[in-house]
Amino acid sequence: MPMSRPFSGVRRPRPGYEADRRRRREFVRTQLRQHGEREGAGWRAQCQVCGHVRVLPISRWWADHVTPVALGGSEDGPLRLSCAECQIKQGSKVANAVNPKAVPRRRPKEDHPGFIR
Repeated sequence: MPMSRPFSGVRRPRPGYEADRRRRREFVRTQLRQHGEREGAGWRAQCQVCGHVRVLPISRWWADHVTPVALGGSEDGPLRLSCAECQIKQGSKVANAVNPKAVPRRRPKEDHPGFIR
């Protein structure tokens, strides 16, 4: 019996992704140092997407491409500081825009089977 390789069918990241990931991580650190302030275990800063001032740990602050790469933006395009909530919301909107079949559809309302007209 041949040995199966775990994760053999996993999709590989796009070329240049690692460099972009490092650039985004450094962007978050720089933005928090320049425009945020340390508060307990987190950083107080303003999300550049929703405009709310939040106190979040550094792992919950993300660098967001102004024009998403999935919608034609450049890997080395401009970035903005984003809270995790906005990033997750935007990610689902972009995914639904790119793949219209991913958009949930509502079924038409049906009468209860015991309903008599």
